[in-house]
Amino acid sequence: MNLSTIQSIAEITAGIATVLTLIYVGIQIRNNTMVTRRAAIGEVIDRQARWTASLRENPDSLAVFLKGGRDYDSLSREESFKYHLVMVEAFAYYASTVEEGASWGVKQETIEAAYRHIKEHLRAAGARAWWRERGRTNFSMDFVKLVDDLMDE
Repeated sequence: MNLSTIQSIAEITAGIATVLTLIYVGIQIRNNTMVTRRAAIGEVIDRQARWTASLRENPDSLAVFLKGGRDYDSLSREESFKYHLVMVEAFAYYASTVEEGASWGVKQETIEAAYRHIKEHLRAAGARAWWRERGRTNFSMDFVKLVDDLMDE
């Protein structure tokens, strides 16, 4: 075997090793992407569960949520602040589901469910008043436009 043959064998071996390395990296990236998507979906579910649990476990917050939904202007200053916190938490969940969900593999039907929940919230006159008065200032303009459009439907 001469030096030229050894060099050719080394180049072929290096090429095969490079291809195998790229395949391995591709598989790792794919696996990491799937794990990240699952984590994002889990976060969407966890946020909704935490918000629901916070109302269920705190009768005072639930009472303020229901009262504010009926008539936002009837809330005391303290109740208005509590209502605002409850609503911001709910709408933050919806915003993350809509804005981040699509890019991280959340199913379209989950995003559409968020749209339905937003509409359900905004059926209450108090929730619409809160959105116009205070809620809009807490979110991105894209999400604000989405909510405004849903409210106008």
